[in-house]
Order: sequence, then C-alpha cells, then structure tokens
Amino acid sequence: MTALVRHLLIFLVLFAFQIEVEAKELPKPCFECTDLQKSILEGFESADPLNLELESTVYSGDCVWEGYGHSPKRVHHGVAFLEIKNEIVYYGGRFAFFNSANPYRDWTPELAREELPGLYEERRILTHFDDYSFIDFSGDEADQIVRYWFRQLESDLYILGQWGRGNRVLCELNANQ
Repeated sequence: MTALVRHLLIFLVLFAFQIEVEAKELPKPCFECTDLQKSILEGFESADPLNLELESTVYSGDCVWEGYGHSPKRVHHGVAFLEIKNEIVYYGGRFAFFNSANPYRDWTPELAREELPGLYEERRILTHFDDYSFIDFSGDEADQIVRYWFRQLESDLYILGQWGRGNRVLCELNANQ
C-alpha cells in the first residue's frame, strides 16, 4: 500500500468519525434563554430517549423560536408525527407561526400521513443514540443547517432544533388523543 493511499484511508476514517461526533453534539439551546425557554429546556433535559416501542403518534403543542426575526418570548406551535413502520421510526413535522391556538391539536395519524408529504423518505428516518434521537436535514452549505434532537417523557415529546447558525427552536409537544 502506498503512502498516499494509506494517508487517504486515514483521512477518510477521521473524516467519517468527525461527521458522527458532530451529528451527536447538542447545540447551545438558546441565546437569551427566557423563562419559557428554560421551562421547555428543563423538560428536555429531564426527559428520556425515545421509547422505541411506541405506536405511531402525533404530538403537538408549544414551540419557542429564537433568532432572525423571532422573539423567544412568543409561543408558536408545532406538530411532530413519529410513524413506526417495520421497526423504523420516521419523522414528519410542521410549524405554525403567530397562531393564537394550536392548529394541530386535532390531528390524527391518518391526517398526518395525508398532510406530511414524503414521510417515508430515507432522509426522514430517525437515528437513535443513548440519550436522544436525531435527524439532520442539512444541505451542503453552512447556512443550510436543519437539525432536530428528540427526547420523550411519558406522553410528551421534546424537540431541540437548529436552523442555520442563528436560529434555535425548543418544543414541548403532547401526544394528541
């Protein structure tokens, strides 16, 4: 094996390890950390990894965005659908901004399947780690970062999200009945 090939293999192994480590690292959850963000963050930190034996469930509730034009003092709403199919967990979600009430509170799994296109694409499969589940929708550019970390406490789902370098979202979602 030539020195060039050996160096290339070492570089590829190190690069692959760096991607895995980067994917697992939680970002700073908020910049100002309002009381509302702190409350959701406490829930996220005390929650457990996802229960991988759950049934397909729609979760909806409050989300707080911080960054480019979003005040961390204002509540927005989100929906997350975790679909279990052949022991794989698929994620579909959506956000609603500036609504006075949660527009997703009556969503069922059937409606979520209709409203969330591309649900069964490979890029929507959650990766599970010891402390949380993770999904990365990021593009190739630094400003195209879209990542979510998931934890669960009984029927509540907590999400920490990163959009680009300057946006964070914290969500506390309850299982829809």
